[in-house]
Amino acid sequence: MNVPPLLKLVAEAISVRQLLYNRFTILLAVLLLVSIPVQGYAAANSDGYVTGQVVDGDGEPIANATVTLSPQTIAGVPDTQSTTTDGAGEFEFRDESLLEFTIEAQHPERGESETRRHHLYFKGQNTEVTLVLS
Repeated sequence: MNVPPLLKLVAEAISVRQLLYNRFTILLAVLLLVSIPVQGYAAANSDGYVTGQVVDGDGEPIANATVTLSPQTIAGVPDTQSTTTDGAGEFEFRDESLLEFTIEAQHPERGESETRRHHLYFKGQNTEVTLVLS
């Protein structure tokens, strides 16, 4: 078999051992090993749930508080969404594909919380929020 001269030169110049010890090869292998668990985490936590609880200053849950979620976008006025807390003061927004949003709670008799801004690491990341009414 006639091997082309360039291929013969490359085969002689780079052995398998040299290729394995090459910094570039090691860097690619490390990046691959790191990216696998990151992708697994993102896939397991990307349902788009924004959940949480509304409590008072003593940590007691507040039922029937209105929680408002406002996506922060570049393209104009966002569509705000609202929900009401249950008897345990818990709330949930589903199927959100947000990267950045603000959230706040208010109750007609118990006051309102501060507006909290959240930035997520990836779209649809599940996140849990505790809002304190003052």
